[in-house]
Amino acid sequence: MQSLYGALVASNLHTQIKISTPHSASIILDPLPPSQAFFNQSLVPIVLPLLQFLSKTASPLMMDLYPYYVFMQKKGVVPLDNCLFKPLTPSKEMVDPNTLLHYTNVLDAIIDATYFSMKNHASYAFDSYYRRKAKLLGPVTSRVPP
Repeated sequence: MQSLYGALVASNLHTQIKISTPHSASIILDPLPPSQAFFNQSLVPIVLPLLQFLSKTASPLMMDLYPYYVFMQKKGVVPLDNCLFKPLTPSKEMVDPNTLLHYTNVLDAIIDATYFSMKNHASYAFDSYYRRKAKLLGPVTSRVPP
């Protein structure tokens, strides 16, 4: 990725073309509850430099997220309807006990788990990237509390 970025800089295209790569949701050990999510410790030596690179180049972190896999890993804890985007009654919504955020589907929870993982492991990369984005885009709302 750094070599590709170097080539883009040499061609003066680095502000127009962003470099990233998709990652499996399995880099997050346990996405539920989202506020307690962390990257797999064995991958931290790879993930943190990647986050720093993405932050430095203002590039996105891409994730392959499959809610059904969470259902299969958490049978009995996560109702199938949460994975299939079916309407839920408030009593069936997942609630993060630390933030009291309500989740009507697993995908939203995994997305927040990704944000929390970045914040819990690499707040400097996460915060600097989103501070820069906020200056470019104006106020950015996030479900992840400070």
